[in-house]
Amino acid sequence: MSSKPIVAALLVAIVLAVAVLGVVMYNRANAARGPLIAAPAGVEARAVPIGDLVLPFDAGSVRSIELLPSDGPRQRLVFHPSSGQWTYQERNWPVEPDAVAAALALLKDARAQAVPTATSAQGAGRTELVLRDAAGAELARYRLASRTLAGQGLLEALPAPGTSGPIRAAIVRSAVHERFNAGFLPWRQTLLFPTATRATGVTFWRQDPDAAPDAQPVAAPDAKPAARTPRRITIAGRGARWALTEPLAAPAEPEAVARTLSTLASLRVGRFIDSPWPTPAQAGLDAPRASLVLTLPPTVPDSSPVQHTLRLGARADDAGRTLYASLDGSDAIFVVDAALIEQLPVLPEPFIARASLDAEPADIRALRLTVSGAASAEPAPPPAFTRTPVGWAELTDAPGAAEPATVLLSPQRAATVDEVAVFLTKAAAVEVRSAALPAEEATPLGTITAELIEHRGSVMIPVARTADNRFVLTVGGIARVYQAAPPLLRQTFLVAAPTAQPSPPVPQPPSGEK
Repeated sequence: MSSKPIVAALLVAIVLAVAVLGVVMYNRANAARGPLIAAPAGVEARAVPIGDLVLPFDAGSVRSIELLPSDGPRQRLVFHPSSGQWTYQERNWPVEPDAVAAALALLKDARAQAVPTATSAQGAGRTELVLRDAAGAELARYRLASRTLAGQGLLEALPAPGTSGPIRAAIVRSAVHERFNAGFLPWRQTLLFPTATRATGVTFWRQDPDAAPDAQPVAAPDAKPAARTPRRITIAGRGARWALTEPLAAPAEPEAVARTLSTLASLRVGRFIDSPWPTPAQAGLDAPRASLVLTLPPTVPDSSPVQHTLRLGARADDAGRTLYASLDGSDAIFVVDAALIEQLPVLPEPFIARASLDAEPADIRALRLTVSGAASAEPAPPPAFTRTPVGWAELTDAPGAAEPATVLLSPQRAATVDEVAVFLTKAAAVEVRSAALPAEEATPLGTITAELIEHRGSVMIPVARTADNRFVLTVGGIARVYQAAPPLLRQTFLVAAPTAQPSPPVPQPPSGEK
């Protein structure tokens, strides 16, 4: 029997098997790509299998988002690595970081809920969405139906320009459409200074409220109207170390600074004005009535600090309840509560540190209490104390000795000196004035000389007493009033102070005589 028929039969069987396998693989591939659905002529569209992602992408690589509505202008968000902030380009305004992250997560995790029908695939009025990386390369391109039904809507993943491939279409949850079809305007950040608590400086500037035009004295007819005096206050620092730099130099009260920064971090836009859009002159922002400059640390090493400037302009309503405002020179003009301007300080006193010395008690290594001649009943050596490795000691003048003798104090006596050191560096004054008290308000008693460590030199502190026996310490031209003082200071200054004596009676002439 010839083997040729057998070989031929085997060849035919192999060919048929290969053909069947090809058909099966082709069908499986098509099944994975989804069934063909109706699409415009020349365009291939395939349904995404139910449960599959429409188009996965790396959300962390997205650096810009473009929104191309079918019936409106283009909108664009851009990420700035230097500040870590997303900005709405058409308004030059920051957007909520959480809003961008949530929207990208919805898009990335969108899964097919149903297969599009011919009607839904032909839907009109679609919004196109383009995601790009830092180099501008396209990461993904979508098209969203403008209408949704029963919590679902059509989402299409389009091939990148210049590439071939079918449109991937799916019916997904309408949360994606609700987030993007409304545009980027609702994403704008309403907090004016969300990172204010990290600030390293704040400058407040406003016109003097006590110099309003209706409070000016009447001038000559040909005289120019008196200009309102601007007031400027600047504080700078970081953490617990802050200082007032304008209009005077003084340590700043940490609690006052913390309260101010917390207040700034909670300030919000009252209402954005999108149409009609007033000009800066119409909004009074070309000559603002107040401004605030917030300085933040650099976001990139070896770069300049970041500054944000808020300007407050004219009244935005007839009742004066709101004011026009702008931020960082942005074209976006918005409205804030008029009460905001009252929160801007005009006097430096609230920021001045309540303690007389910007130091720690242990930083004081020597103290000298000098009673002024007018207050001292009898001249006596001023008490002087020095800190030794074993505790406080008193310096006493020994007869014939070139140097004063050092006598170690008892624990009880040393404790009274410690109280003075704590009083000078920690006690909070009940009143702070940015200038020394005049003589008619306070009687001079003497001086406290505090010698500090770390080459900080000595500080001479004038001591005075008010009519109601309150202590007044003046450092750097700033007077601080204390309700009470430590026993050592009271004994040294108040006991030695002369008591006011009543005037002698004036003899009265006998009745009937002049």
